Amino acid sequence: MKQLLSIIFISISFFATGQDKLSIYFEFGSSKIQDKQANILNAIPANYDLSDADSIVYIGMADSTGNFDSNLKLSEKRARKVAKYCKKIIPETIPYKVKAIGETNATDDAKSRRVEIVFYYQSSSATIVDSEIEDGGIQNNKPCFNIDYRLLHKSQVRTITKKEKQQVLIETSLSSIENKRQHYYGEINSQGEFVSKQVRWKARNSGKSWWKERRYIATIPKESYDNYRLFKTDDEPCDTCSENLIEQKKITKKTECRQVDYFVMQNMQYKRILFNKKHINIRVPREYVDTSAAYYIGCGDSTKLVWKTKKGWGRKKYYYAKLTIDYMHNRVYNITKYTECCETKPEPSECDMIIMECAYIGYQAPYTGGLTFTFEIADNYQQPEHLTYGGIRIKKENSIGSSAYSVDGYSLLAGLDINKQFYGSLKYQVSITAFDYEVINPFTSWQKPASQPAFQPKYGRMYVGTELKKGFIDNHFLEQSAFVGLEAINVRTDAIIPRVFFQVGVGYDYLQNNTTDVYPLLQFGVNINLGKIDL
Repeated sequence: MKQLLSIIFISISFFATGQDKLSIYFEFGSSKIQDKQANILNAIPANYDLSDADSIVYIGMADSTGNFDSNLKLSEKRARKVAKYCKKIIPETIPYKVKAIGETNATDDAKSRRVEIVFYYQSSSATIVDSEIEDGGIQNNKPCFNIDYRLLHKSQVRTITKKEKQQVLIETSLSSIENKRQHYYGEINSQGEFVSKQVRWKARNSGKSWWKERRYIATIPKESYDNYRLFKTDDEPCDTCSENLIEQKKITKKTECRQVDYFVMQNMQYKRILFNKKHINIRVPREYVDTSAAYYIGCGDSTKLVWKTKKGWGRKKYYYAKLTIDYMHNRVYNITKYTECCETKPEPSECDMIIMECAYIGYQAPYTGGLTFTFEIADNYQQPEHLTYGGIRIKKENSIGSSAYSVDGYSLLAGLDINKQFYGSLKYQVSITAFDYEVINPFTSWQKPASQPAFQPKYGRMYVGTELKKGFIDNHFLEQSAFVGLEAINVRTDAIIPRVFFQVGVGYDYLQNNTTDVYPLLQFGVNINLGKIDL
């Protein structure tokens, strides 16, 4: 009886507020969410208008096999599992309840083993930007119908289910919509006439976690959007892009053009890739990616953007991809796709404009071609023993190509070893790659691209080089070495320690005081800043 009353109460609520239902199915005797069902849950933000949801109820059910009390507990466990899974997908501001019905009287046991998710929708609690319009068509005397391609290019448009009907949801951050009643959609009334209906924009918080933001949202019937899109009206003389929807009842002046997907780029996060200065990893909430569309990197058709999914806690909310870096223009290449536009006067593509600037290695030149003076302390293992030394190193470095973090340079050192004997060297080295410390940090978080590029003063660099050394270890030595090294760099002018390095290689003593002609070398050291002279 208790379960029956719950069903009656829920059914009455359906008709009172409007609702949508979604069923998740389980294996016999199990409360584990299968991968196929998890994919259905992951797609909830893309398929439903959660910004308009008032509450959610998770109703657990079971088949009639076995003990009644056990089935009741199992149905509750299933409902709680689904509710817990949905917490990382559905905005936490939406209240929810968990109900357990237990056994059902359905003849199909497989369909009985389910959790029914019920979305309840509020009637009008959001801020409505335009005034209330009667459900009938507007008697619009303006004959020019202009499809608002600019708005659609800067919006996220997707098909959703709302109150068991297919709707098109348009979501945008454009502030020009606020307090303006200028958009319409079209329908054919019962007399076969074309009528305009005003779009009701609602200002609401949409999204979840880091992409939660106050946006302007509207829903219109899918059939209306498919046939007439979303338009403004104007008086004659009509523009060359204006449509005659009253007589023709269809859009005739459209074509496809390349456009930047502003909405995706404004709602993405990125991470750098170790030893990869050409690309970054990006992620975008699943509901903002149209998997049926072809996305591209930049203006050309040759480079497609490939979206991927990842397994693991929290990863199923996103699509992942690699985006190309354009160092020359201080940006990442834009994400673009083909979309509708006016055939006679298409909106400028802007595919090569700087839409998103980011902080990458290579934008700020840490060296200007001057001389740097440092005090170097290092331990140098070379046959037949360790040699610790300290001395003044004078260095001149030059940038290579477009990246200031790719440098070559000569340096000269003069000092004393641990036995207070002369030690000197002439070194040449060239970098082969550089990376931000953030790349090798396993706890690095995803971040939104900055509006301005940020200077990265600390980074790592790998290099190769050769060095000619002169010193005293029992006997005179004159050594030539070849090495590969790794150094931590701090290019701030006030850095006390601008460089810590470690290098390995092989050496050869021209005076032949060693038992072997070629022998291994290890070196570790730090540089202490003494100053700089610009040339």
